[in-house]
Amino acid sequence: TLGELSLAYFKYMTEHETDKCIFLIDQPEDHISNNNISKKLLRYFNSIRAKRQIIMVTHNPLLVVNQDVDQVLFIRKKGDGIDVISGCLEYEDGDTNILNIIAQNMDGGKDSIEKRLKVYGKENRLDDAAV
Repeated sequence: TLGELSLAYFKYMTEHETDKCIFLIDQPEDHISNNNISKKLLRYFNSIRAKRQIIMVTHNPLLVVNQDVDQVLFIRKKGDGIDVISGCLEYEDGDTNILNIIAQNMDGGKDSIEKRLKVYGKENRLDDAAV
């Protein structure tokens, strides 16, 4: 399938390109089922993260919530320009809550976050405030 080919390609590109330290990828979840994202793609990215900087653009909350991401950048159009909100996954202050941003702007984000919080035995920290 296209998803299996994508997984094989990612592995090939990172295992045979030893002189590069940044892995930049746009929507790695395309053509890969949620089951294979959970079982294979997440495991793969976690296995290379110690050797490479991974920068990805994604619309899939599984790839954001189920990895120990160092930095989330949420970019949206605002008027004639763009607005960028950033922080680690757990970052929150009076104006920004990264988990809420993911929950409100990614399809399935709230469910993914709530499942992840249950793994850590934490109460739901999401609110319904708009970003």
